[in-house]
Formats: sequence, structure tokens, C-alpha cells
Amino acid sequence: MQSGSYFKSDVQAVVSRVLVNGVEREHSSWSVDRELSGDLPAQVAAVSGVMQATGSVVWAEVSTVTEKPTNPWDSGSGWVPKRGDRVDIYAGDEVTEWKQFHGLIDKTTGSVGGGFQSTLIDDYDNLSAQVTHEPLTNIMPPSTPGGEFRGVGLVHTFYVDLAMRRGGFFATPSREANPVVYVPGQGGVWPHFGTLSTSDTPSGASYPSNNFAPWGFAVGNFRSIYTVPSPKNMSAPVQLSLMVAPSHNGTYYTQVNYGPSFVRLAIDSAWLVSAVVNGVTIASFTLSGKGGADGRVVELLVKDSVFTLRSSNGQSASAYSTFTGSTLMASVRLDGDVNSRVAGLQVSHPDVSSQEFASVNFVPSARINTANTSFMGVPKVIPAIDGVPAHDLLQEIGDASLSAAWVDELGVLQWWPALAIRAKNVYQTMTTLDDVFDMDWEDSILGSRSSVTVKYQDPALRISKLQNIELAVGSGETLGSGDVRENFFAPEADVVWIMPDYVQANTGPGKWGLYNAKNGTIAGMYFTQDGDEIATEYSVSISNEPLGVTGAMKMTHTAGTFPAGVEANLSTSPTDPVLKVQNRDKPLPRVAGHARAEYMDREYVSTVPGGIGPALVHESGKWIPSNIVSNIADFLASETAMPKPVITGLNVVFDPRRQLGDVAEILSDKFLGVTLRVIIVGVSNSFDSSGASQSLSVRVIEVINNSMTYAQYNNLLTQSTLTYAQWQALGPIPQTYRQFNDSL
Repeated sequence: MQSGSYFKSDVQAVVSRVLVNGVEREHSSWSVDRELSGDLPAQVAAVSGVMQATGSVVWAEVSTVTEKPTNPWDSGSGWVPKRGDRVDIYAGDEVTEWKQFHGLIDKTTGSVGGGFQSTLIDDYDNLSAQVTHEPLTNIMPPSTPGGEFRGVGLVHTFYVDLAMRRGGFFATPSREANPVVYVPGQGGVWPHFGTLSTSDTPSGASYPSNNFAPWGFAVGNFRSIYTVPSPKNMSAPVQLSLMVAPSHNGTYYTQVNYGPSFVRLAIDSAWLVSAVVNGVTIASFTLSGKGGADGRVVELLVKDSVFTLRSSNGQSASAYSTFTGSTLMASVRLDGDVNSRVAGLQVSHPDVSSQEFASVNFVPSARINTANTSFMGVPKVIPAIDGVPAHDLLQEIGDASLSAAWVDELGVLQWWPALAIRAKNVYQTMTTLDDVFDMDWEDSILGSRSSVTVKYQDPALRISKLQNIELAVGSGETLGSGDVRENFFAPEADVVWIMPDYVQANTGPGKWGLYNAKNGTIAGMYFTQDGDEIATEYSVSISNEPLGVTGAMKMTHTAGTFPAGVEANLSTSPTDPVLKVQNRDKPLPRVAGHARAEYMDREYVSTVPGGIGPALVHESGKWIPSNIVSNIADFLASETAMPKPVITGLNVVFDPRRQLGDVAEILSDKFLGVTLRVIIVGVSNSFDSSGASQSLSVRVIEVINNSMTYAQYNNLLTQSTLTYAQWQALGPIPQTYRQFNDSL
């Protein structure tokens, strides 16, 4: 619920404003509808998926200064709203107003001389932007074959955040200009820009921790080093940025290395922010208010040997220190202990003044709630995301994890797991006497389910520090003089390739030891003349072209000019003694990489006793690891074990503060004898000359019975029941039956 006090009276005076591109426009009426989706039974107090808010405005007729009727072909005839214009709608009492809509004009229609009206949509359409990302494992193979594994700390909010950013919604600051490293930290330390070279943890854990923060996650317990693309030297301006959560109680720093020299932005457990050069602190200040409710953004700009610290709450410090030269930036290190709580980690090169301190004035346009992680686990592997619209990706993850996403009235994209919504404090109590006009209900046997099954895909993973995991093999073709063979290699359905080797080693006579080692992608051949193997080699060029992010590739063999009867056989030699016996006469090429995962279809049936009605099957796909699916199944089973009445319609007194995802109480002590705790999953507001109206869609979390007779209470006892005389003997005495009954 939006904050503030709203004055309500029997004669309600609602004030309304509609702004188009920041200019207030006269209107006759408007309506806005927003509702959360999901295909769960109505009695389940949870929603999932992504939905778009829609609305409409009927514009008031305004006299023009010309005799021409207002029309879209002549701008001189008067104002006409255009497709794509920004619209903001406000409503409130005569003292305070609250935003009801932030979006765009989708379409305007009208008739000459008869006025016009517009349909509205929120910024959901921005999520049509496509998302592409390579496959990831929670513990990634080494960046260089033979190195150490890299702990990532992967959870599905990494992809939620990725999809949001593709659509222009940001929970932590957006990527700055001329980036070097960009790590939002909304599910581990894998970068959105830059290359993770090494990653381990101070505590010895396998991967970093993901911790609740007001914007989503804050990472802790990590030591990560990133290589630098197109490095600049020490004389180039450089900017270091981080977002620190209110719960930060450790030591963290971003360090940019230039050979033996370095510059560091650090924050300790006392919230002392420091600019450090080669181990010496040259400027600092202590952040006030321990980050406030939403944390702080802190940046360090190094320019012309001036080090300037600045924070989002206006604190700053600066100092001069000689820091110049031609030494190139070598790497970036991000280092946080187990009590660090940071995100939005960036290093960039601002070229112009407008790019300096770009993140300090950041205003969030997305919020990822991580207060409850019961339906979130650490997946072993997530496959490549290859050109998927952001809204489809959010929908898929939301459906799988029982999480809902929506763009709120302020234009902020919200992401909430079902259990986090249910755990919200009650924002408002509505009474059937004062706030509810009518309430429709339904009690159906179909609300209950006889069983609950969660279907999911569990990956069997093979992973290695070397690129020796076989991914695909050729068919052992032959090439004649001048032949060209193009072969495509790609993961099969439900198979993931991790870091395949695109640079093949070419083998042949005298080089078969490369095949014996079986490390990396191997191509090659042996030659025959008239069917007999020969030692002579002829020219065959081999090229390999990566195709997208899935690991697919095209390998092309182009044969030169061979003598008559000579063929190139794309296989290992059947006779060469250099080859181990088990490696002879094997088809080539052999495509290899660091890891291969194959998904298996599995299911979990809840052991929570079911009720009546059909079976419920929930699809969690690849997003929920095997150790978490039982949480989802048991929750759904507990929600559907018995049929429960649901509210199908609720018309209430207009209150412009109400929002999707609010938890409210419907109090009816005398009229219904119950208090209903509900989640608001739909809000429909409208305004016209007669005033404002509001209807809600809700799902019932809990029913509290406020009036129970002695007989009803006695009947609910699960074991032995007591007579009235036996209850009376328990005291206090004396007590009449009516007194006893009224005290329950």
C-alpha cells in the first residue's frame, strides 16, 4: 500500500489529475485495471507469472481557438494525444494524491467533432527485448584449462535480474558508459560484462553467499578476479562503484590493478568508505545512517590524480595523489568477507563529465524480493538462453517458482515470491460495515486436489578442469580431391554444453598423441590411396565457427588437390602405432569441452494427504533444483487438501493507496462472524464525474472465526469432548452457559 493518510467520508470527494508528457490534460473519465495471473486453483493464496496493467482515458472536450474541429491531421486544430505519449494518473482527497498509473498511450480513437479517447498500457512492453546468455553452472569450470573451478553462487534471480535489465528495469544501477567490469550481484558474482578469471571464498565455501537486501540480493564471502577487455592505462579516468546494503557488517573492496600499482574503493564494518592507493588511504568518510532503509551507492572517481569519493546521500571527500603513467590496467578484484553485503559492483572509464558519478543518483526501477527463499535453490546448471523475450523468461521462472511480477503504479517492476507476499504485514483493515459494498463467493469441489505432483528436469552433470568431456563426434566421412564438407555440431534436446573448445587441434600421422590425450576438440584424418593407408599427407584446411551461445559450431573441411585414388578419411588411423589400441579407427572430429549436462524428466509427489477433486500437476522445469521441489509440492498440497470457499468479487470504498500484493484484513465481527486475511491480486479503479470506484480480486490466506458457539467449539475437538457440566467445572465458577458461550 502506498504510504500516507487518505480521508474518507460518506460524501467522498476524489480529486483526479491526468498528465501527458508532464502536462496536465482535461479528462472526463479514466479506468485502470491490473491483476496478477497464474493457473493455480483460486483457493491457493499464491500467484505467479507476469501481467500488464491496462487502462483508458476519455478526454474532455476543450474549445479550440480555431473554427476547425480537433483532428489528428492538423496540429493547429488543438491537442490530440499520440501513440507512445507518457501518461501519469493521480487520484486522492483534497490534501494528498497518489499515483494510479504510469505508462503509455497505446491507441487513440475518436470522431470528428465528437471527442476522443485513449487506451493505456504500462511499460510491460519494454520486456519484449530479447535475452541471450551462455549456459552456466553454479560452480563454473576454470577460465583456463587446468585452472581452478570458479564458484558463482547461481540462483534463478540472476536471470530475473538479467531479463529486467534487458527491458530497462534496474534493481541496482544500470551499466555505466565504457564498462570494464559489471556485476549486479543478484544471484552470485557472474559478470554481465567482463570475464570472471578466478573466484573462491574466504571461508572455504564452494561459492559466494546471496543475502537479502532491500533491492534483491547482496553478495558476501567472495574473492573474484576479472580480466579486462581493451585495457587503458593509469592516466585514463577510472570510476569504481558499489551498492552497500543496510545489513553490511564486514569488509569489502573493489581493487583495480595496474601492474604493481592499484587503486581501491573500500568499506569496512564501521561503514568507513575509503579511497586507497597502493595500500595508503588518502580520502575517506563514514557513511551516515548505516545505509538507511534502502542502502547507499558509493563511487570513487580517479581523474588527473584527483581521487573523489561520493555517496548517494550527499557525502563526499577528495584528495590528490600522483597516479599516472602508461601501465595498462591488468585486472579487477572484488573481495568481500563473510559479513559483506554489496551489489551493483562496477568499474568503468568515464569519458565526459556527464558520465562521472553516474550511479550516485540511481533511482530503482525494479525490486526483487528475496525475503523468502523456500522455493529458490542453487541449480547445478542452467542452459543457454537464446533470444528469449524478457517477459517470456520472467513468466517461465515465475510459473516454476510461484513468483509474480508486475509493473506498479510508480513504474517499478516488482518481483515477489508467493511466500514473501503471504508473510507481509497487514496493511489495512476493511470492515463489511464501512468499506465493503458487496462480496461474492464460491465454494467448489474443484478447489481441492486429490494429489499434487511437481514435474521438474534434473541435470546429470559431467564437469572437468580440462576440456576433455566429449560433446559430439563426426561420422568418419571421406574427402576426395577438392571436396568441401560442412558439419554442424550442436547440443541435443535437453543437453547443455559448457565451454566447448572451438579451436580444434588438428591431428594426423605423427600427431596422434593429441588424440590419445583427448583434451580439447580434435580434428584430423589419415590418407589412403586405392584403399590402402599411406603415410603421405595432403593439404586439407579445417576451420571452426562458433554459432551462438549454445555451444553449436560449424566445422568446415576443404580438401586440396589429391593424386588419383587418394582420399582423406576423417577418422583416426586404424594402424598407426602412436595411437593407443582403443583409440584407433575412431570417427573424427571429436568435439570436447569442460562440461556436459543432460536433463532427465523427474517428478515428486507430495506426501501431504490430498482431498477430493482432480490431481494437480505443477511444472517447475529446469529452474527448481531437486532438493527444493518438495517445498513447492507440499505447499500446494496443504493449500488444496480441503475445498475452501473463495471470494469471486469484492466491491469496496475507493482508496487510491491500495496496490497489488497488499495483504489486508476484511473484518466482519457481527455480520459474518469472521476475519479474512487476504492478498490483493487485482485492482480495478475508475473515475468519472460521479466520483471514483474500486473493485478488488483477492485470495484468502487465513480465516479467523470470531464467533463460535459452545457446540461448534466442542465439535471441533479432535479427541474426547466435554459436556457443558464438565467445562463448567473447569471454572471460573460461578458461570452461566451464556457467560461461558460469550467468552469463547
